[in-house]
Amino acid sequence: MAFNLWRTTKQYKELEILMEESYSDDPEQLEVALNNLLEVYEPVIESNAEELAEYIKNLQSIAKAQKERAKELSELAKVNEKKADRIMKDLEYALNTLGIGAVQAGVHTFRFKKGSTVVEADVNKLPTPYIREKVTREPDKVKLAKELKAGTSIVGARLVKNPDKLELK
Repeated sequence: MAFNLWRTTKQYKELEILMEESYSDDPEQLEVALNNLLEVYEPVIESNAEELAEYIKNLQSIAKAQKERAKELSELAKVNEKKADRIMKDLEYALNTLGIGAVQAGVHTFRFKKGSTVVEADVNKLPTPYIREKVTREPDKVKLAKELKAGTSIVGARLVKNPDKLELK
Protein backbone atom coordinates (compact mmCIF):
# COMPACT_ATOMS: atom_id res chain seq x y z
CA MET A 1 0.00 0.00 0.00
CA ALA A 2 2.58 2.54 1.08
CA PHE A 3 4.83 1.21 -1.66
CA ASN A 4 2.08 1.88 -4.23
CA LEU A 5 1.73 5.44 -2.97
CA TRP A 6 5.48 5.93 -3.10
CA ARG A 7 5.70 4.41 -6.60
CA THR A 8 2.77 6.48 -7.87
CA THR A 9 4.25 9.67 -6.44
CA LYS A 10 7.63 8.84 -7.98
CA GLN A 11 6.05 8.21 -11.41
CA TYR A 12 4.13 11.48 -11.17
CA LYS A 13 7.28 13.45 -10.31
CA GLU A 14 9.21 11.82 -13.17
CA LEU A 15 6.45 12.69 -15.66
CA GLU A 16 6.24 16.21 -14.26
CA ILE A 17 9.98 16.68 -14.87
CA LEU A 18 9.67 15.32 -18.43
CA MET A 19 6.78 17.69 -19.13
CA GLU A 20 8.67 20.65 -17.72
CA GLU A 21 11.56 19.81 -20.05
CA SER A 22 9.26 19.24 -23.06
CA TYR A 23 7.20 22.39 -22.57
CA SER A 24 9.93 24.65 -21.21
CA ASP A 25 9.33 27.14 -24.03
CA ASP A 26 5.50 27.16 -23.65
CA PRO A 27 4.36 27.85 -20.04
CA GLU A 28 0.65 27.80 -20.95
CA GLN A 29 0.91 24.37 -22.58
CA LEU A 30 2.94 23.16 -19.57
CA GLU A 31 0.19 24.27 -17.19
CA VAL A 32 -2.45 22.44 -19.25
CA ALA A 33 -0.33 19.29 -19.41
CA LEU A 34 0.37 19.36 -15.65
CA ASN A 35 -3.33 19.85 -14.89
CA ASN A 36 -4.18 16.88 -17.14
CA LEU A 37 -1.51 14.80 -15.43
CA LEU A 38 -2.89 15.74 -12.01
CA GLU A 39 -6.41 14.75 -13.15
CA VAL A 40 -5.08 11.31 -14.04
CA TYR A 41 -3.07 10.78 -10.83
CA GLU A 42 -5.43 12.37 -8.29
CA PRO A 43 -7.93 9.43 -8.26
CA VAL A 44 -5.03 6.98 -7.91
CA ILE A 45 -3.65 8.93 -4.95
CA GLU A 46 -7.13 9.10 -3.40
CA SER A 47 -7.55 5.35 -3.80
CA ASN A 48 -4.15 4.68 -2.24
CA ALA A 49 -4.92 7.14 0.55
CA GLU A 50 -8.20 5.35 1.28
CA GLU A 51 -6.39 2.00 1.58
CA LEU A 52 -3.75 3.61 3.76
CA ALA A 53 -6.41 5.22 5.96
CA GLU A 54 -7.93 1.82 6.67
CA TYR A 55 -4.51 0.32 7.33
CA ILE A 56 -3.54 3.21 9.64
CA LYS A 57 -6.83 2.95 11.56
CA ASN A 58 -6.22 -0.78 11.97
CA LEU A 59 -2.68 -0.19 13.28
CA GLN A 60 -3.95 2.49 15.66
CA SER A 61 -6.63 0.19 17.06
CA ILE A 62 -4.04 -2.58 17.54
CA ALA A 63 -1.75 -0.13 19.34
CA LYS A 64 -4.62 1.01 21.57
CA ALA A 65 -5.47 -2.58 22.47
CA GLN A 66 -1.80 -3.30 23.18
CA LYS A 67 -1.56 -0.25 25.46
CA GLU A 68 -4.68 -1.38 27.33
CA ARG A 69 -3.25 -4.88 27.69
CA ALA A 70 0.07 -3.44 28.86
CA LYS A 71 -1.81 -1.46 31.52
CA GLU A 72 -3.62 -4.62 32.64
CA LEU A 73 -0.32 -6.52 32.78
CA SER A 74 1.30 -3.69 34.73
CA GLU A 75 -1.52 -3.79 37.28
CA LEU A 76 -1.18 -7.58 37.56
CA ALA A 77 2.57 -7.19 38.05
CA LYS A 78 1.97 -4.72 40.90
CA VAL A 79 -0.44 -7.17 42.56
CA ASN A 80 2.13 -9.97 42.29
CA GLU A 81 4.92 -7.72 43.60
CA LYS A 82 2.80 -6.76 46.62
CA LYS A 83 1.95 -10.41 47.26
CA ALA A 84 5.64 -11.39 47.05
CA ASP A 85 6.59 -8.51 49.39
CA ARG A 86 3.93 -9.56 51.88
CA ILE A 87 5.15 -13.17 51.86
CA MET A 88 8.78 -12.01 52.28
CA LYS A 89 7.74 -9.87 55.28
CA ASP A 90 5.88 -12.82 56.81
CA LEU A 91 8.96 -15.03 56.36
CA GLU A 92 11.22 -12.29 57.73
CA TYR A 93 9.01 -12.00 60.80
CA ALA A 94 9.05 -15.78 61.30
CA LEU A 95 12.85 -16.02 60.95
CA ASN A 96 13.40 -13.07 63.31
CA THR A 97 10.95 -14.48 65.84
CA LEU A 98 12.68 -17.87 65.80
CA GLY A 99 16.18 -16.34 65.73
CA ILE A 100 17.10 -18.02 62.44
CA GLY A 101 19.63 -16.09 60.34
CA ALA A 102 19.45 -18.12 57.13
CA VAL A 103 17.41 -20.93 55.59
CA GLN A 104 18.44 -23.21 52.74
CA ALA A 105 15.28 -24.06 50.76
CA GLY A 106 16.27 -26.41 47.95
CA VAL A 107 18.29 -24.37 45.46
CA HIS A 108 17.19 -21.12 47.14
CA THR A 109 18.65 -19.45 50.20
CA PHE A 110 17.03 -16.91 52.47
CA ARG A 111 19.47 -14.87 54.54
CA PHE A 112 19.53 -11.44 56.08
CA LYS A 113 21.62 -8.80 54.37
CA LYS A 114 23.07 -6.10 56.58
CA GLY A 115 21.29 -2.80 56.06
CA SER A 116 23.32 0.21 55.00
CA THR A 117 23.59 3.37 57.07
CA VAL A 118 21.89 6.42 55.59
CA VAL A 119 21.54 10.00 56.75
CA GLU A 120 18.08 11.10 57.69
CA ALA A 121 17.84 14.88 58.07
CA ASP A 122 15.20 17.56 58.65
CA VAL A 123 16.28 20.52 56.52
CA ASN A 124 14.24 22.89 58.71
CA LYS A 125 16.24 21.97 61.83
CA LEU A 126 19.76 21.73 60.36
CA PRO A 127 22.37 24.46 60.92
CA THR A 128 23.15 26.51 57.79
CA PRO A 129 26.58 24.94 57.06
CA TYR A 130 24.85 21.59 56.48
CA ILE A 131 22.36 22.90 53.93
CA ARG A 132 23.05 23.01 50.23
CA GLU A 133 20.91 25.41 48.18
CA LYS A 134 19.62 24.40 44.76
CA VAL A 135 18.81 27.17 42.35
CA THR A 136 17.12 26.43 39.06
CA ARG A 137 16.68 28.87 36.24
CA GLU A 138 14.26 28.34 33.42
CA PRO A 139 12.56 30.58 30.92
CA ASP A 140 9.03 31.80 31.63
CA LYS A 141 7.66 30.53 28.31
CA VAL A 142 4.13 31.81 28.90
CA LYS A 143 5.38 35.35 29.49
CA LEU A 144 7.85 35.12 26.60
CA ALA A 145 5.16 33.87 24.19
CA LYS A 146 2.84 36.71 25.19
CA GLU A 147 5.56 39.34 24.68
CA LEU A 148 6.84 37.86 21.40
CA LYS A 149 3.31 37.60 19.99
CA ALA A 150 2.80 41.26 20.92
CA GLY A 151 5.81 42.11 18.74
CA THR A 152 8.45 42.65 21.41
CA SER A 153 11.96 41.65 20.35
CA ILE A 154 13.71 39.65 23.07
CA VAL A 155 17.35 38.55 22.78
CA GLY A 156 17.60 34.77 23.22
CA ALA A 157 13.97 34.05 22.43
CA ARG A 158 11.92 33.67 19.29
CA LEU A 159 8.63 32.13 18.20
CA VAL A 160 9.05 28.89 16.26
CA LYS A 161 6.16 27.26 14.41
CA ASN A 162 6.09 23.50 14.62
CA PRO A 163 5.72 21.80 11.21
CA ASP A 164 2.26 20.83 10.04
CA LYS A 165 1.42 17.23 10.81
CA LEU A 166 -0.73 14.98 8.69
CA GLU A 167 -3.65 13.62 10.70
CA LEU A 168 -6.24 10.99 10.00
CA LYS A 169 -9.80 11.39 11.22
